[in-house]
Amino acid sequence: MKNKFINYNNSSGQALLFIVVAMSVALAIGIAVSSRTLTSLRRTTSTDTSTRVFATAEGGIEWFLRQPTDVLMELSDGDVNNGVNCPATNSECPCGTLPHPTDNSACILEYPGQSGDSINAQASVRISTFTWNFQDGANDHYWFNLDPGDVKEVRLVNIANNVYYQGNIDICWRSLEASQSSGIYFATYSSGGVVSKGVASPTFPVGTYDVGGDVNAGAGRLDFDQCYRININTNRTGLRLKSLYAPSKVGIFPATSNNFPLQGFLIESTGEISDDSGIRVTKRIQVYRSFPYMPSIFDYAVYSDGDID
Repeated sequence: MKNKFINYNNSSGQALLFIVVAMSVALAIGIAVSSRTLTSLRRTTSTDTSTRVFATAEGGIEWFLRQPTDVLMELSDGDVNNGVNCPATNSECPCGTLPHPTDNSACILEYPGQSGDSINAQASVRISTFTWNFQDGANDHYWFNLDPGDVKEVRLVNIANNVYYQGNIDICWRSLEASQSSGIYFATYSSGGVVSKGVASPTFPVGTYDVGGDVNAGAGRLDFDQCYRININTNRTGLRLKSLYAPSKVGIFPATSNNFPLQGFLIESTGEISDDSGIRVTKRIQVYRSFPYMPSIFDYAVYSDGDID
């Protein structure tokens, strides 16, 4: 009897293994591509949503920045249902906006979704008055940046009750240019005209300034390099300031803060984007708006010591 040896090659098993490996590689590539696509879509959606909600909040700010002072004063009492600015809504909210359904201190500016877009947007806006835009309990002050050629006015009489501020005020500043010190021109006025004016030069000036009648500033406070103190001892309407030689950051520190006048309005706008499932994203913007005052040409035209040629 003869033994027969049969060679059997399992070619079908090798083919199956090859197919499994190929499918695994293809699946891995597909998952990676899908994941990257989803990440890209998520990033694009997030960017679009963030841009849209930010624009919504900005729209609320712009709408209320153009409102008259008396309208903003009414809204600052914290109850938009305590008067009528727009008869259509019977509320203090200006026409084009609606009172918030659950928050009586806010007005709503709506941005309905367009055709084919189910996303709705709205800005909830609240108005309050402010005296300081920096508060830490011990060094409350009013600060702002001031460029040469521009003017900034600080109110010395309260718009709400016509009470005048009297006492010392420290005008503090620092140059916003590292290589150039800055000085401050100041003038206070009343209904009868200019009461006092002068130029406060920096204690350690870079360069030489020959300004007749100028005074040297003293040591600064907080992040301000220089301070100059003026005394308000009569009823004065405003303190007007200009930065000389370089842009300045200016801070106003009154000696007695309890009767320092209101300086303007704090407008707070919260943008909200929602769909059928409710609010999805919010973003808040705060803007300080001062009370209106005359531009810089006012000083030259009205407060000059003589004729203007």
